[in-house]
Amino acid sequence: MDIAEFARTQPSNAVYLSLQHSGSLWYYHGAAILRWDWVEPGEIDRAVAEMIRAGHAVFALLDDWEEQQFRQRFTGTRTVAGIGAPVLAAGDPRGITARVYTLQIGAVRDAPVGAAADRVNSR
Repeated sequence: MDIAEFARTQPSNAVYLSLQHSGSLWYYHGAAILRWDWVEPGEIDRAVAEMIRAGHAVFALLDDWEEQQFRQRFTGTRTVAGIGAPVLAAGDPRGITARVYTLQIGAVRDAPVGAAADRVNSR
């Protein structure tokens, strides 16, 4: 299974935190995207929690080179602490692996809505 096939199997209201795949997910799938590089480190937990509260499935889609940047940017957050094993890992001929993680941070259920949640781009 590749990234596009995975996205087609997810709920239509799924939100993807992504950088490298943000354009293709939106263009080919019409997926809602939140560019993680546009989110302030202090906003990530509130943004993810608000999307989950609103009924969205939330995924982080990260190429191996950007995963390290994502984890460093959001070190110490519940979002990073809650990342488990990927639900999908797909490689390409250049040797780059993309991983999809389900984000669940129920511990921040009562966090106020962050401005980042308003930046979700959907059709």
